[in-house]
Parts: sequence; C-alpha cells; structure tokens
Amino acid sequence: MPDIGTHESQDSNVWLKVSSAQLPRLPQYLPFSHPHAPPSPEGHTASSSSSPPLSPGPYNPHHARHAPKPPAPRRRASPPPGPRTRNLRKPEETNEVRKRHACYHCRIRRVKCDAEDICGKCQNECKKVGCHLPQKSCIRRTLSETLGPVVRRWSWKEFAMPIREQFRAERSSVWIDFSEDAYSSPLHLTVGAFTPQGWPAGDLLPLGIVPNEGPSDQSIYNWVSGQIATENLGTFESRTFESLIEGLLCDYVDNDCLQRAVNLERHGLDNKQRVFVQTQKVLMRNLRNMSCMWKLWSSDQLFHRLDDVDGAATRPFHEGLQSVHAWLRLSAEQAMSTLERDILRDMDSYLSPIEIRHQDKPILASSVHVAMWISMWQIILIYRQSLSHAYAGPLWMRDKQDKQDKFWETTEHLFNGVVVIYSALFRTRNVLENLRDASLEAFGNDKRLQLAFQQAWAAHSEFYLDVGDRYSSTDSLFKSHIIAKEESIFGRKRQVRKGL
Repeated sequence: MPDIGTHESQDSNVWLKVSSAQLPRLPQYLPFSHPHAPPSPEGHTASSSSSPPLSPGPYNPHHARHAPKPPAPRRRASPPPGPRTRNLRKPEETNEVRKRHACYHCRIRRVKCDAEDICGKCQNECKKVGCHLPQKSCIRRTLSETLGPVVRRWSWKEFAMPIREQFRAERSSVWIDFSEDAYSSPLHLTVGAFTPQGWPAGDLLPLGIVPNEGPSDQSIYNWVSGQIATENLGTFESRTFESLIEGLLCDYVDNDCLQRAVNLERHGLDNKQRVFVQTQKVLMRNLRNMSCMWKLWSSDQLFHRLDDVDGAATRPFHEGLQSVHAWLRLSAEQAMSTLERDILRDMDSYLSPIEIRHQDKPILASSVHVAMWISMWQIILIYRQSLSHAYAGPLWMRDKQDKQDKFWETTEHLFNGVVVIYSALFRTRNVLENLRDASLEAFGNDKRLQLAFQQAWAAHSEFYLDVGDRYSSTDSLFKSHIIAKEESIFGRKRQVRKGL
C-alpha cells in the first residue's frame, strides 16, 4: 500500500480502456498541457520529442472551449491606390507609340502598333489591297487634330456684303430654287434694293438681303432637304449613288430611325451603348445639316421666281441677285465650318468603337452598323466632291490661291482619314453581309427606309465602276482600301465597261 500523500502514477493506457458508453468521443484538437501530468524534466518542454506521450485524461469542456484555433489563411494585401503598373517588355518602344499614338487600323482592330513611320500592320494591309501609298494610310492623328484650330475653313473669298445704311426702305419678296423645276418647295426671301459704292446714277439697283433679316439656318435646312427629297422622286435608274445617300440620310434623321430601332432591342442597352447611340444621333443630325449646306455652298447657279404659285416662271439668277447668292453662300460656309468641327469630334469615337455582339443584341448591332455606314459614306462623298470642286469649281472658289491650296491639302488628309476608318470598320465579309441583309427592325420597322437603304446598297457597285473608270490622284487610297478590298472580300472581279 503506498504512502498517503504520494502520487500514484496513471496508466498511460487508461483512456483506451474506458468504455465509449461512459465518455463520448470528441473531435481531435491540437495538443495542450494536461493538468494532471507530472512536471517535465528541467530543460525539456511538454511538447519535446523526447518526452513520453501525454494522455488526454478526462474530458474537460473548459479546455475544449479554449483550445487554440488553427491560423486563418493569409489574405493578399490590396494594391495601393492609384494607377496600376505593369512590366513592359520594350518600355522605350511602348513610350514612343504612346507619344505618337497608334494608327487608325490598330486602334480600331485593337491590336498592337509599332513606332515606325509606317507600322507593320499598315504595310501588310497595303500589300493585301494593292495600295502603293502606305504613308497615306498609316494615320495617327485624330480627325479633329487633322482639322486643327482653323476658323472659317470653307470661306475662300471675302464678299463685300452691303450694310443696312445702303438699303432703301422698300422690301420685296423672291422665291429661290435649285433648278428650273417648279415642283419643289422654294425658299422665301425678303430682299431690298441697295446702292453699292460708286454705282452709276440711273442704273437699275441690285437686290440684297438686309442684315438680320435673312432666313434662319433651320429654314435653309428644311428648304434644301425638301429639294433633295424632290430629286429622289424619280425612278431608281435615274438616281445616282450620291443622291441616294443624301436622301437616305435626310429621311433617316427626320424619322428618328436609329432611336426607333434601338427601342425594339429586347435586351436593353448598357451605359456605354446608350452614350454611343446618343452620340451617333447627334452626329447624323449634324451630317444631314452639313450635307444641306454643302449643296448650297457648291451650287454654281440658283433660280428665282417672282410668285409662289404653280406654273410661275423660274429664271436663273441675274447680276442683280448676285448679292443674294453671296449671302446664302456665306451663311452656308459659316454653318459648315462649325458643323464640320462637331462632326469630326464625334467621328473620332469610331477609332475606339464599342463592341456589340450580333448574336447578343442583333437589332442594336444591325441598326448601329447601318447608321455608321450611312454616316461614313456621307462624309466621304462631301470630301471627295469638295476636292473636285477645289480646282474644277467656279471662279469665285479660285480667287485666293494660298487659301485654296490649304483647303485642298486639309481636305485630302481628312478624306484619306475617313476612307481608312471605313475600311477598318467594314473589313470582314461577316460585317458586310450582316449590313447588306439588315432586318426591318434595324430600320424601326419602316419599310420605306429599308427600301431606300437597299437601293443605295445596290447603287454603290455602279458608283465603284464610275470611280474606277476615272483617274484621280485623290482617289488612289479610296480605290485600294474600299473598292478593291470589297471586291476581294466578295470574290468579285474588276468589271470594265464596254467601249472604254
């Protein structure tokens, strides 16, 4: 019998001999020091590998509750505030590209550009389409940067407009037309006789528009758009591609076709798509107004009536109405200079187009592509026709050679820029076929607008033949990047007219 007060050593296997009915099985915890375990020899800890294994002993809920928990997984520290940084393989080349900006092709296609004067991808593109002027197609400045800060770019001649003190008190009415056809709605003007400086006494006084008494820009827009609509009333065979695009743009804007089509999209729009659609609507409205003003600005001859009645005689402008023609042209060039700046600023958004998957939002994708196609063609035609007017136009446009040369140079750069943007946006067979086969919903369920688009699409191949049959140094990029490229995409061979 052991002495009283001595500690009886505990059998290490006593926990294994306890019946499970007496004590429940507990989940295993990390080892902890047993309260009844004998003290460890000096210099050793209870967890030392040389110590005998400790038996858990009787279950103590206090120890289970306060057992140490496994360490929580370490979280990655959040990045510091500010712009994210990344390691660049060629930092010098990347900085040079950022300084010079990526070219149009690379920006629209979202591929890497290089810092060469003519990037590698533009060189490959030119080889594919047979372009021998790659330096004109590798463009890095935006359209608005190409335009620059110039004011009144479309004004080449300072007209000596009469002042109010030169006018007599009497006023009369005159109705203006673009042609001798009296079926179109004319523009009503209030004019007055004035005495030019040094005018011979007794001679018939010319007529002019009194300052602050002329028609508003909106009245001119409505008048010219009515003239365009009248020109498109003929048969399809009698209309040109240019007139079809003009009429299609006017009808598209006046009927708010893009918004009607977007409203039919069942999947809705996100914020970026909503902003892009709004920008496109403003762009097309400004293009429609610029097209109207360009028609007035480039007109060589206007006609007038003395009565606004059916069958009234329509006569060409005589010398006594040259001041009226000059006033209308001056109004057109002022409006065009402002409209062009706004148009090119909005068209710069085409360099970073939003991605709209046709299978996700078919109506939105088709309607946006139709709107962009019409817009691109209208600005291409305005610049192309302006280049032909620059040297072959009427004498009033050739009075100042230096200003004419600057206008021609800037217009050619802008023309090449929009041609390259068009070729990059509509570069695949899939995009062009979806555009050609756009559904009725893409036109806001307007069958008349869909038919007008189909007629313009059918006429543009004939337009390609006309361009191809004529030589013009300004059309070289247009022929290679648009005409030859689409012929290659659709597998068409170059057609040659008989007798040429």
